[in-house]
Amino acid sequence: MEQYVGIDVSLELSSVCVVDASGKILRELKVPSEPEALVQFIQHLEPAPVRIGLEAGPLSQWLFAGLVSAGLDVVLLETRHVKAALSAMPVKTDRKDARGIAQMVRMGWYRPVHCKAEHPDGNSDPSGFRATQPLQDVRTFFRNLPLKALESDPQNAFTAVFASHLALTLPPWASTVTPPWKLDMIVDHQGP
Repeated sequence: MEQYVGIDVSLELSSVCVVDASGKILRELKVPSEPEALVQFIQHLEPAPVRIGLEAGPLSQWLFAGLVSAGLDVVLLETRHVKAALSAMPVKTDRKDARGIAQMVRMGWYRPVHCKAEHPDGNSDPSGFRATQPLQDVRTFFRNLPLKALESDPQNAFTAVFASHLALTLPPWASTVTPPWKLDMIVDHQGP
C-alpha cells in the first residue's frame, strides 16, 4: 500500500496528513515544526511514504533540508500552484491544507521548486540564505529568516545567525566600505 504525506508548515506546529494511493486519509496530526520531529514521525510510517510534499516558504526550506538529509523523497511545491489547487475549499485551515497537499502529491498535480537550503560548507541553514551575491542576498536573508531562529534567545540567536552569514558572504574589502546610512555623517556640509 502506497502512502503520500502532505505537510502544511506553520511556525510552531505543522499539520501532517497521510493518504493512501486511492486518496483515503489514513492519519492526520500536528507535529512540531522541527526537522527532527518530522523525520521521526515519517520514519515510523509503515510502509514508507512514496513522496512527501510541502509548500515552499521560509520554514519549508529548513525542513526540506532536514528531510532530504534523512534520505526521504521530499518535494517543495510551488506556492501559486498550491494556492490555485486549494482555492476551491470554502473554509481554509492548516488541516485542510495538509490534506490538499497530500492529494496533490499523490496525483502529481504540482510543480516542484528548487530549494537553496544548504550552506556552502554543507550544513543546513534555516534561512535558505546562499552566499553568492552578498548585497542582494542580505535582502533574501531578512525575508527568509524564520522566526524560529529568534524564538529562544532573540538577541543572541539573531546576532549569531546574522554574523555567520556576513562572515561567509562579505569579501575582505567590504569592511572598508562605509555603509550608506552613515554617509550623511561623513559628508562635509559646507554652506555658501
